[in-house]
Amino acid sequence: MLLPRAIGQSLLSPLTGYLDSCHLFPPAATGIFLDITGVNLLFIDHMMVHITGKGAMVIAADCFCFVIMTLSGNPLLQELYEQTIKPVVEDFDCRCERVDEQEFNGSIRDRILKNIREARFIIADVTEARPNCYYELGVAHALEKEVIHLANSARDIHFDVKDFNFIIYHDGIDLERKLRRRIRATVSRMNRS
Repeated sequence: MLLPRAIGQSLLSPLTGYLDSCHLFPPAATGIFLDITGVNLLFIDHMMVHITGKGAMVIAADCFCFVIMTLSGNPLLQELYEQTIKPVVEDFDCRCERVDEQEFNGSIRDRILKNIREARFIIADVTEARPNCYYELGVAHALEKEVIHLANSARDIHFDVKDFNFIIYHDGIDLERKLRRRIRATVSRMNRS
């Protein structure tokens, strides 16, 4: 793939898409360096850094949203994830995944912790009040991650997290409207800091 010396925004998405499709770099490709036709690129934790003689500039940061929710097989929740949560997140040019969508060997707990650490923001749906979801949510809070809290019913929200600003949704249409507004505000705030 030939690239001009200055990488414009119009080339950025195809470049990152191409490199991703080649599976040249694992998701956390810390410190991998690549020289493509004189364009020096360094990949550090989901970021592509363009290195020049005068310094370095981040030209792409992978926006990753990790979703914490029950994997109970509840078809309504599965549909909400596939038809609402994932598409809304992807509308903001963010990759959206649950751990059950990832292929890996090893400990699921280690993979979940890695996802929480690497996520730009997290969506945590505590519907069905599963202990594992609360464990993962606690880790995200301890790491001071940006978390968008969801629940289908206030009854699923335990005492120790009731003070967070939960999106309580009634159906997919309600969730889509509320989630889109919250993600827009969250991403905007994160981009300013």
